[in-house]
Amino acid sequence: LSIIYLSVSVMNTIFAKRT
Repeated sequence: LSIIYLSVSVMNTIFAKRT
């Protein structure tokens, strides 16, 4: 579960940076 949360966090960071 931790891995999934980490993946989501990374994806969210990339998405926010792209904005």
